Amino acid sequence: MSDAIPILHMLSPQKHMSPFDVNMAADAGYKVIVPYINVTLEEVTGLTQDAIFSRPPDSGVRTGIFIGGKDALLALDMMDAAKKALVPPFELSTFADPAGSFTTAAAMVACVERVLRTKFNKGWKGTRVAVFGATGVVGFASSIIAALEGAQVTLVAHRGVDRVIKSAEVSKQRFGVDLIPKSGETPERAMFRELHEEVGLAEEHVKILGRTRDWLRYEVPDQWVRREWRGNYKGQKQIWYLLRLVGRDCDVHLRASEKPEFDAWRWNDYWVPLESVIEFKRDVYQLALNELAKYLHRSPPERRTNAVNAP
Repeated sequence: MSDAIPILHMLSPQKHMSPFDVNMAADAGYKVIVPYINVTLEEVTGLTQDAIFSRPPDSGVRTGIFIGGKDALLALDMMDAAKKALVPPFELSTFADPAGSFTTAAAMVACVERVLRTKFNKGWKGTRVAVFGATGVVGFASSIIAALEGAQVTLVAHRGVDRVIKSAEVSKQRFGVDLIPKSGETPERAMFRELHEEVGLAEEHVKILGRTRDWLRYEVPDQWVRREWRGNYKGQKQIWYLLRLVGRDCDVHLRASEKPEFDAWRWNDYWVPLESVIEFKRDVYQLALNELAKYLHRSPPERRTNAVNAP
C-alpha cells in the first residue's frame, strides 16, 4: 500500500462545510483536509480529475472525496458524477453523507433489524414501518433503506401531506420503492393550519361550531391529477368544520403563505349551488352541508358562518 499522505477533499454545495464533518475527517486520520464550498454538480468532474491526475495511481487509496451539504439527492448525484470522472487506474475513494443522514439512517435501520431478528425472529421483509419526520434527510434515507430491504413503509407528515407525497414520488422514480404518504396531524390541527395558510386566519379568529362525524372521500379523475403525482395520489378524505368568524373581515389575508391559493374572497350563502362545484366533489359538498346544517341554529341569526374543510 502507498505511504502517500492521506488527503480528503470535502465538497459542499452550501456556503460552508460542516465543522462536524471536518472533525470526523481529522479523527479518521486524514492529514490534509481541504474544504470546497458552493460546489455545483457541474464542477464535480473537474475537481475529481484534478485530484486523481495529480497523484500516482497507487496513491488513489489514500485520496478521498467527501460530499456533504443537506440535500440527499444532490449528494447522490454529485457522488455519481465523481465516480464517472474516474479514469482507471487513476482512482480515489468517494463518500457522501449529507448532514450525517446516510450514516445515521443506516445505523438506525441496522439497530432495528437486530431487534427484529433477536426479539421477533424476522427481518425487514413484510414488516410495516411508519417513518415520522420523513421529509428530513434522515427520515428520507431510512425509509428508502427499509423499503429496499422489503419493508412496507409509510411516510408520516407532521405538517401537511404534500411534501411526503413528493418524497414518495421521488423514491419511486429514483429507487424503485413504493412508499405510502400519510398525514400525521389531527383533523383539527390540520384545519387550523389550512385556515391560516389559505385565508390567513388564526385560531383566535374563529370558533368551531361543529364538524362532520366521519371522513368524507372523493376520487380525482386521472385527467385532474398532476402528472408527477399519478400512481401515488387518488383523491382525498376530509373532515369538514363549520366555523364562526369572531374576528373581523380585515383579518382575512390571502397572502399569508409563500404560495397563495386564492386571489379573492367573498361571503356566500351557506347552501352553495352544487352546479358551481366541480363534478367529482359535489357528493362530498352535499353530504357535508347537510350534516353541518344542524349546527346553524346555535349561532345568532345575524352572525355569519363559513365552512372550511381539512384534507
